[in-house]
Amino acid sequence: MSTDPAHEPMNPAGGANPAWPEPRYWHGGFGRASWVLMSSPTATHAHPHAQIVFNVSDERALCLLEDEKLDLPSGTAVFLPACCPHHCSPVAGTQASLFMLNLDTDWLRSAQPFIFDAAKGDNARTILFAITPRMAGLIRGSFTAGRNHEDGDEPFHDLSVGILLDYVAKAADDSASKVHHRKTAAADFRIRKAMQIMREFPKTSLEVSSLARACGLSRPHFHKQFVEVAGVSPRLFLNSLLMDAIIEKMRDRSLSLARIAQEFEFSAPGNFTRFFARHTGLSPASYRASMMN
Repeated sequence: MSTDPAHEPMNPAGGANPAWPEPRYWHGGFGRASWVLMSSPTATHAHPHAQIVFNVSDERALCLLEDEKLDLPSGTAVFLPACCPHHCSPVAGTQASLFMLNLDTDWLRSAQPFIFDAAKGDNARTILFAITPRMAGLIRGSFTAGRNHEDGDEPFHDLSVGILLDYVAKAADDSASKVHHRKTAAADFRIRKAMQIMREFPKTSLEVSSLARACGLSRPHFHKQFVEVAGVSPRLFLNSLLMDAIIEKMRDRSLSLARIAQEFEFSAPGNFTRFFARHTGLSPASYRASMMN
């Protein structure tokens, strides 16, 4: 079999029925990369950064995007801008192996301007595109990267993500598939204040009603204004920040999961576990065990 990524099959394991990888997560300056074997839908969520979902399995997957169902056949991918509410799921009765990139928008600014432009602001948009053979080769490389640190394997890193995104940008730019533009309003200073509070104190105890009062708005008016500006509800925005902050804390192995749950003011360990599993499909302990670096 050729070692040229342009002539390799899409499946990272190189066979018709690959042994899909167990869940694994890489962290770097680019953000996060992950293999996810999905057997049930995630909760509706959003990310404070851009995300690309690659369907690298033989099965069809679905992505529900702002009440619009997007079909993801095998060999296709979808780019989602920052703060875009969505959930992913396999087709009933199947499992889908998805490769996901959660991309830090500050890193994108210099690494890939085209994708940064699509990630946020007035030009934010969702783009469907086909996974090319060269993309598949790079994704397949991450299948084995970092599996055995003692043998000197390199984890998924900024350079490999940057090369992959060059191919993604070309495919997305050439894509004739549906492009969905996100429309948001200019940020009122009171909504900017609420967003800043959320970013500084992403706690489960932070109530939407208290944020509305801090901004001098009624709760219904605050909710309406927030959705117009952010494209998501205040609760969904807070949950996205909360998940991101929790995962960053989990990188510090000296912190116990119980300590992390307390820090973010979950009322009980079970509530922390359920919240985390709804958004990732894994328990906090399983997720931490799968983190590669």
